Amino acid sequence: MPETDFSNRLQRLMRQRSLSRGAVARTVGVSRTAVAGWLVGVRPRQAHALALARLFNVHVDWLMTGGVYRQGEYPAQVGSLCDRIRQLPPARLALLERLVDDWLEP
Repeated sequence: MPETDFSNRLQRLMRQRSLSRGAVARTVGVSRTAVAGWLVGVRPRQAHALALARLFNVHVDWLMTGGVYRQGEYPAQVGSLCDRIRQLPPARLALLERLVDDWLEP
């Protein structure tokens, strides 16, 4: 059964990843009180919603509204790979883009 509201989705994600309110607060850059509010129905600001979506590797629309089917979330490996790609120098990034384009061509 899908979660019907943001607070339920957030609780489930935190439970799945064994993250405390403090851990989420530190990662997102808010107080534990803010996280506690989110868990009882207070909606986060857009910047915090985006940070939460990144933390849990889910689509922000799904997190906030449940409107995007959850299978659309990214596996943890994608988040890790994106972090590594961000560290590439421009020439290597261009090479990677060409490789991906080649791999995806029919």
